[in-house]
Amino acid sequence: MKRSTALTSPISNKAFFVATLAILFLAPIQGLITMWPASVFGHQIFWQIIKELILIIPALIALRLIATDADLRRVFLKERIIWLTGLYVLIHLIVALFAFSNFTVLAAGLVLNLRFLVFFLTCYVLGSIYKRRALTGAMKVVLIMAFLVALFGVLQMTVLPAETLAHFGYNGDPIPARFTIDDDLSTIRIASTTRGPNNLGAYLVLPIVLCIAALHHLRLKQQNKAFKNKLTWFYGLCLLLGLIAVFGTGSRSAWLGCGIAAFAALSIQLKRKQKTRLIFIAIVVGFVGLGLGYKLKDTDTFHAVILHDVRDVGGDATSNQGHLKALVEGVQVIREDNYLGCGPGCAGPASIRQPQGALISENYYLQIAQEVGIIGLILFLLIVIAVARRLYGLRTADYISVSLLASFIGISVINLLLHSWADDSLAYVWWGLAGILIGSYSHLDSETANATHRRTTDLKISSSAN
Repeated sequence: MKRSTALTSPISNKAFFVATLAILFLAPIQGLITMWPASVFGHQIFWQIIKELILIIPALIALRLIATDADLRRVFLKERIIWLTGLYVLIHLIVALFAFSNFTVLAAGLVLNLRFLVFFLTCYVLGSIYKRRALTGAMKVVLIMAFLVALFGVLQMTVLPAETLAHFGYNGDPIPARFTIDDDLSTIRIASTTRGPNNLGAYLVLPIVLCIAALHHLRLKQQNKAFKNKLTWFYGLCLLLGLIAVFGTGSRSAWLGCGIAAFAALSIQLKRKQKTRLIFIAIVVGFVGLGLGYKLKDTDTFHAVILHDVRDVGGDATSNQGHLKALVEGVQVIREDNYLGCGPGCAGPASIRQPQGALISENYYLQIAQEVGIIGLILFLLIVIAVARRLYGLRTADYISVSLLASFIGISVINLLLHSWADDSLAYVWWGLAGILIGSYSHLDSETANATHRRTTDLKISSSAN
């Protein structure tokens, strides 16, 4: 078999690996790299899409590898996820042809809807070739960045002035220096280095569940005691900071998603008797929470924290009423377009560029149905199911798959209330790590993989059961 030349070049080799990890590094600080450099150098659009520009490099290298290595191509094309993604891209293009109105809006819609899937496929190829090395590097970047993002968020909650980010170019276009409920300064919500509190809360679901699963994995694994203690402290501190930061976001959807994801992670890993105890504890906690909610329902704190409605402050419509109105209007738009879609970019975050105004349904699934119709939504759901099935099949092989699957469940719930997959911080990190993990277990035995002489090694920050 002819030897693939793409990865025999040191430059291509390093560019593929480094560019992919660079995207995982930049995604959690998207808010900072949008506002700070733009305030100094201008050209805000460039800084907003810098990750997409970087993604061109590893994506092209991945395409070259698929084209030149028959074994890699065979493994890549046998994946059902690949074919579903191809159909999903095709339906976007078809609807765009019939519903084209504004090039800028269309481009933004296509990028927001498809970028994380392109990154997933690119990371799949990276994982197929580099296997454990790629997973090790990705895990280091993901956990270290999550630690720093959560730490900064906790500092925002405790010691930093509310207007700290104003010194880094945050001016409200598009990200303000501080977030509040109904402009009440007593209800500050933290966003750390992401685009907003809801974005931060959704992003932290994955690292929180990763830490929970890693701590459980460490407890069962035979390992050097001193090294095991260091890892335990690291994961424990990350978990603590993450939980505090999620609370500080004031994001109710993130609280719900995080709780569901943590419960799912423990349910997957625990034995039958332990699962029974977990379910009992969850029921008790649920009843206690409902009881406390009923007891405190008339207090100002309950209205501000749970209902996001500060009394005698803000407009007449509450946050919950706004959510419900957005959902109803979203369904009406789908019906008006005969369930065929109004085109990529006509709804969701990309629609803020629409001359006639934004169309925000506050539900990612409704957004996809609005843009590319029911067929597009079905294809997206089939992609989600296919990825979840692959992760479920790997649950006994690698605890990272447990974390990804459990967080996927929680994030899927969050997407019922937000456009979470449209956010850089969450979408790139989750889909990138999932692509590397699934690719690294593709059992590729191609000449490209052999030519690079990669071998499986243990994670230094996050070891995995094989």
